[in-house]
Amino acid sequence: MKLYEIAEELKPIVEQLENLDVDEQVIEDTLESLDLMTDLENKLESIYRINRNLQAEIKALKEEIDRLKKKKEALERRQERLRNHVDQSLRTAGLYGRKFKLTIGTIYYQKDKASIEVVDENKLPKEYITYEPKVNKTALLEAVKSNYGSNLPEQVIDFEDLGFRVINNKKSLRFK
Repeated sequence: MKLYEIAEELKPIVEQLENLDVDEQVIEDTLESLDLMTDLENKLESIYRINRNLQAEIKALKEEIDRLKKKKEALERRQERLRNHVDQSLRTAGLYGRKFKLTIGTIYYQKDKASIEVVDENKLPKEYITYEPKVNKTALLEAVKSNYGSNLPEQVIDFEDLGFRVINNKKSLRFK
């Protein structure tokens, strides 16, 4: 049975049990006695295993990406050192600016376009400095909490006139 099929079959049963005037323990005991709950738990266990495998694969890929990035950076540094070595040797020989046509390619000097090297950012005129605004959501939430104390309601609190809302009723699924 598929997960969504189990969920569809369980939904009316759970709704009926919740509509009865019985305590939570009776509802829990009734649900645990159903074969559908066993099927659900088996299905969730399988999904959990798949999730752990995916998590391990993601971790391995992240490590491989990090390894390849480091290797790429090392190769780029090596290439830059090689370029600097050739440049320094040509300058020492008095051949700066010359073009060398080789059998496999050409080595030459090309005039670069104008560029800026910033020496002291504090001395630059303000109109040439741009900053991306970044919202400090943690500080904003702390400010709201300080006004509500420990009684932050379990709902969405709308501060639309201030440009934000607090969501305090959200639950996210976790695999642990």
